[in-house]
Amino acid sequence: MDFKFNEEDEALRRDFRSWLEKNLPRDWHDEGELHDPDTKEEFERRRAWHRKLYDGGWMCIHWPKEYGGRGASLLQQVIYSQELDRVKAPPTVNFQGIARVGRP
Repeated sequence: MDFKFNEEDEALRRDFRSWLEKNLPRDWHDEGELHDPDTKEEFERRRAWHRKLYDGGWMCIHWPKEYGGRGASLLQQVIYSQELDRVKAPPTVNFQGIARVGRP
C-alpha cells in the first residue's frame, strides 16, 4: 500500500504552507498551553485569526466550493491539520460549529 500524498495533495500543502508563512500572527507563541478562550482579549485574537483564514480561503476547506469551502478530500484535510499543527497556529473560534454542525 502506498501512503504517499499525490501531487495535488502536496500542491495544497505547499500553497497552505506558503500562506501560513506570510499570515501566521507573529505574536503567537504556543508553548503547549491553552489560553483561556473566555477572556475578551483571547477571543478577539482567535477571531482575528479565524477571519484571516477565511479571507485567505483557508477556513472550512472540507465544505463544498459552492458553500465557500475548497471541497478538500480527507487526505487534504489531514494535510491542512498537519500544517496548522506544524506551526502551532492559534485555534479559531466556533470549531464545533465549523467541523460538525456546519458540515454540509
